[in-house]
Amino acid sequence: IKTTVSILVVIAFFDIIYSMHIVAISGSLRKTSCNTGLLRAMRDQLPPGHTMDIIVPDLPLFNQDLERPDLVPEAVKEYRQRLKAADAFLFGLSEYNFSMSGAAKNAIDWGSRGADGGNLFNDKAAAVVSAGGGVGGQRAAAHFRDSALFLNLHVMNKPDLSARIYQSPSPFNLESGDLVDEDMRVNAGKVVDALIEWTNRIAVK
Repeated sequence: IKTTVSILVVIAFFDIIYSMHIVAISGSLRKTSCNTGLLRAMRDQLPPGHTMDIIVPDLPLFNQDLERPDLVPEAVKEYRQRLKAADAFLFGLSEYNFSMSGAAKNAIDWGSRGADGGNLFNDKAAAVVSAGGGVGGQRAAAHFRDSALFLNLHVMNKPDLSARIYQSPSPFNLESGDLVDEDMRVNAGKVVDALIEWTNRIAVK
């Protein structure tokens, strides 16, 4: 009986780890955002049994006066509920003025504090990808890591993915934001696979 129970516990443990739910946050609010399109391509590459929720964080600006439970905006409550479901996080960051966008920073701020669980990023595995201009959003990704350090996010270093939107030909359909370059889609799949492996390594500690 003890052996049977032990086996069931091990099976349940690995089911939890390997049936992974990734919450992906786009750094752009644009309807045809290439960063959101990059996240969609990564969702398409998920192995069977795993899921991804892509959030476009159109949230009110963070204001500490609104942190009281009776004043928290409904959009923020819904956003934080979606964050709570995450086994791992994936950030798709656009670059503005050599840094991440205001929308991305605002999403991080709302997720990092609240009476309903505090810092929802704490001790989670994460990966960051980017799509941008000349260097493909790499500076946004670098600045994100400063915030991730404080949030206690365990950000994967390699492989990474920085897509240059305006190279010719563009790897994206600029009318829809979809990633159409097949080689880059393959690379997107490699990042997803690595994030799953990285999350398992973080979980078993």
